[in-house]
Amino acid sequence: MELIVGLVVVGFVVYLGAVFISASSGGGKRIIVQPITADEVAEVVDKVNSPAQYNQLEQRLETAFIRAGEVGSDLAIAKAERKADVLQKALDALDNKPLRWQFVPEIELDTPLAALKEAYKVFSLQRYAAASAGLGTDDDWCSITGGGEPDEIDEDQQAMLVACKALRKVVEADLEKPEMIKKINAVVARYEVLHESFSDDDLSPGEQWFADNLGEAGVPKPRLFRLLAGCKICFSCVHL
Repeated sequence: MELIVGLVVVGFVVYLGAVFISASSGGGKRIIVQPITADEVAEVVDKVNSPAQYNQLEQRLETAFIRAGEVGSDLAIAKAERKADVLQKALDALDNKPLRWQFVPEIELDTPLAALKEAYKVFSLQRYAAASAGLGTDDDWCSITGGGEPDEIDEDQQAMLVACKALRKVVEADLEKPEMIKKINAVVARYEVLHESFSDDDLSPGEQWFADNLGEAGVPKPRLFRLLAGCKICFSCVHL
């Protein structure tokens, strides 16, 4: 504690951290509370990098509020209230600071199996830093700030996710075309959610998968069907 003794007009001022007691020569006293600075708040925010630390900060704030209601002197109340205000401002600031990241890719037939396996999982800041470079795009990652909660996958998306995983296990496997076509047909038959994506009346789901990939590669549709004609089973004439 530092005591600064003033002259006749000022009286004396006792400095207690961010709270001052000021007394004039006339005998009056008043408590002066310094404004909270951005640096004070930032110091608290910088130390919070996980949900557990965020919860601890919430507990500290609750304790500070209780303390402010229990202390007796005006000085102690002022100190406790100021501490609570700093913690509250830090919690408010943490609404803009990511503490976790959730991977939410598009659940589609073309989504790689590696991405589907991580879909809707939540990553710590450390795991996100390592995983984000090779997993999906920036648009696939959603930050979770402060007391935020991750998104939950709905029932329809969950069904599509399971089906797409099964399909990607087949199409990413090292299989000959005839075997892959049979396995794709089996997967589509098993998962009703895939039926709409494989609705070509002229081709089986496995044949359609190869046809769609050829179409994306720039093969005109008339030539595509000529390639497929008479070779629906083995596709040996088709070079992907």
